[in-house]
Amino acid sequence: MTVKLRPPEPGPYFVRPALVKKLTTLVETPGRVWISSPGGAGKTALVRNLLTTDPRPLLWYQVDADDHDPANLFFYLAQAASELDVETNRIPLLTPEYLPNLEYFSRTFCRALFASIKQAFVLVFDDLQEGPGESLFGPFLSAATSELPQGSSIIMLSREEPFPLFARDRLNGQLAHLCWDDLRLSAEETRFFIAWSHEESHPPQSDQHAYDLTQGWLAGLLLYLQNAENLDRPHEFSLDQSDLLFDYFAGEIFARLPVESRDLLRLCSLMPTIDITMARELTGQSNTGEMLRELVRKNYFIYRISSKPEVYRFHPLFRQFLLTNAAASLEHRRLSAIREAAARLLVKEGQFESAAELMIEASAWPQLIELISSQAENLLSQGRFQTLLQWLDALPAKLRDKNPRLVYWHGNCLMTTNPTIALVELSQAFDLFDREGDTAGSMLSWSMVVNAIVIVWENLDELDRWIEHFDRLRERHSEYPSPAIESLMVQGICKSLVWRNPSRADLPYWADRLHQLVTTSSDVDFRLLAGSNLVLYHIISGDIAVAQSLVEMLNSDLHSDTVSPMKKLVWLSTRAGLEWVLLDRSGCIATLEAGRTLIEESGVHVLDVRLYAQGVTLGLTTGDLPLVSRLFDEFPKNPIATSLDHAHYALLLAERSLQEGQVTKAVALAETAAKRANDGGNLVIKVMSYSVLVMALFEDGQTGQAEHYLIEGLAISKGMNLFSSNLCLLAAYFALKNGDGETASHRLREGFGMAARQGYLNFIPWRDEIMTRLCQEALAAGIEETYVKRLTSQRQLDTTQPTPNPLTPKEMETLNWVKRGKTTWEIAKIQGISERTVKFHVGNILRKLDANSRTQAVAIALEMGFLDER
Repeated sequence: MTVKLRPPEPGPYFVRPALVKKLTTLVETPGRVWISSPGGAGKTALVRNLLTTDPRPLLWYQVDADDHDPANLFFYLAQAASELDVETNRIPLLTPEYLPNLEYFSRTFCRALFASIKQAFVLVFDDLQEGPGESLFGPFLSAATSELPQGSSIIMLSREEPFPLFARDRLNGQLAHLCWDDLRLSAEETRFFIAWSHEESHPPQSDQHAYDLTQGWLAGLLLYLQNAENLDRPHEFSLDQSDLLFDYFAGEIFARLPVESRDLLRLCSLMPTIDITMARELTGQSNTGEMLRELVRKNYFIYRISSKPEVYRFHPLFRQFLLTNAAASLEHRRLSAIREAAARLLVKEGQFESAAELMIEASAWPQLIELISSQAENLLSQGRFQTLLQWLDALPAKLRDKNPRLVYWHGNCLMTTNPTIALVELSQAFDLFDREGDTAGSMLSWSMVVNAIVIVWENLDELDRWIEHFDRLRERHSEYPSPAIESLMVQGICKSLVWRNPSRADLPYWADRLHQLVTTSSDVDFRLLAGSNLVLYHIISGDIAVAQSLVEMLNSDLHSDTVSPMKKLVWLSTRAGLEWVLLDRSGCIATLEAGRTLIEESGVHVLDVRLYAQGVTLGLTTGDLPLVSRLFDEFPKNPIATSLDHAHYALLLAERSLQEGQVTKAVALAETAAKRANDGGNLVIKVMSYSVLVMALFEDGQTGQAEHYLIEGLAISKGMNLFSSNLCLLAAYFALKNGDGETASHRLREGFGMAARQGYLNFIPWRDEIMTRLCQEALAAGIEETYVKRLTSQRQLDTTQPTPNPLTPKEMETLNWVKRGKTTWEIAKIQGISERTVKFHVGNILRKLDANSRTQAVAIALEMGFLDER
């Protein structure tokens, strides 16, 4: 068991019946206790001895400075549970996406931790004042106290008062508080304590003097009793200065110890816990064990936390005194050498955080680099990147920045908190590895750079030069250094090409290779992430049937306890995209609800826009505007994090505005979406924006602009069959409206041909009336009849009936006179209405028939059979 999780062994304890009775009651009910008092008041000894007779399993957590990395708390608590021989595979680690929402994660973690223990237990946090305070332990302890199972207890020890967030719990009796007034010795207890701890008798006035001087402070009384000269000292002291007074009294006693004892204590204080074997090796003193046991017997603020092996821990106040004394009395070079030696011993024992601290204090940079190299991967896999980052930041910048591995790890650590800077550092690492000819390093850093670009989600056009780097690496190195690196590289190139060059000839090859890797891999994280990339590729460019089979194969991985919420949300967003393309309404809504529940439970809001967008798209393409409105209303606050998320959001708003008849607004929003997507280098969102923009411009009467974006969209969408087929169908519809049958037929064959090969049943934008007309034309011309019949069946399009006449009788009468060549003035006179009314009817006719002129309106009405040829 790690030393952080070892409680002190029970030892001789001065029994205080009233205090023990009170604490025993509070530990049982309400079972949540905060004990605060100055250092040296006996909190740890009181609780440890009280729990000696408690039959419940004990989880003891020693808080220290390393707990400023939040992941350490959760990592070590999971280790503590594993020591109880219970199943802990369902206990999650703190992965980076949880950091903005520690409260959510703390509740999830506590539920899993407590459920794994399956019996009542006691959880103790000692020395809470040594940690980061309420910022970390506040959310966790709040979750732990609220989720605490019936019959279990949690005890929190600190020199400080309870966190403010516990104010309500204290008021309603859910959290008990033992303070300094409860722990300080009374005058009578002081007299009993002196008699208990000293065989020789003291005059009563001496006992009173001891109480007056120490005010019931146990540490002060112990130090006082070690120094007979203090009996005559007349002054009292304030506990506000207890640390200074501890140092003063300890200094007087320390000075009277034998030299070898002083040296032993100084050197041992360099280590947070003292293993006898390590202490002997560090100090060179064979009688180390005897000396430490004697100090324990004399209550010299040393606890034994294990007998086999024999391990001790200093009281924090005493250790700080010893460290200060060591720094003042030992020559700097000797102290550094001892720190290095102690660090080596700690590394052997697996106490890496303490070893790193000593290496940093000793400026032992080669040792620290060696430690980083051996532990970096473990720390990152455990979510403890802040610990690794602290070690890396301690290195001199000139030393770190020349070492590609150190730069690589530093970039990895920043991936979540500052991916923009991480991208810069990972690019630097790639250059350094490449210069050294390190193939494995180059490929690893290449993969991480691609990940960073996608995570930043701002400038996907940066992928272009990394695609070139990939080609160059493959030319120089035909073999991969390892299967793991191959998986990362293949996943990275597939991802890059889908977003930036989907028409590249070798993309199908890489997709096939990635498919092989996914189906043979046992790594669930890789399977879901790489599988998401593959499904996206097959939706946009590949084969919908393959995408469906992948989803069926990998859906079970979604329930793995080892997969983080971020990876699950990536999968759910991609799966929902496939479902709306296949018109699987119930499946898409179920996926959306699963994602929303996961977001709520985990507090991870990174992918909100991309998940909700799939549900909004389903609503927009099926005419379910209530669903669209509900989802827009339920978007979490501040869900849009990047310019590309803004582009996607604006695209959806544009299509919604268009369906609501707000054409001018739709044009402006679609233009905004297209510009932002273009600036961010996202071809997928850009071509989707063009599809909506083309429709909006045609409806706004800007046919020239619409045709411009239609042509450009067709060029951009090369290799993206989902969008190419949609744009071809839009082009066919506009050609029909313009009476260009030859172009319409050509575009119908292109559009329906691609859609039939892929199996698409949905597009954005979708209009029933447009697709009905196009399906009628396709069936009449024998174009992809099997697919078109399936599409009309799935979309419930009636192609057997002529398109209904949308014009009112008055509009038909007006159109008949237009057909005969009458002017507005003549029609007004014939119908006995004003010219303004005639213009109103003509405007409605043009809008309803999607015509740009009176002549075109007449031609459309004739073609659709609304007007008689005579």
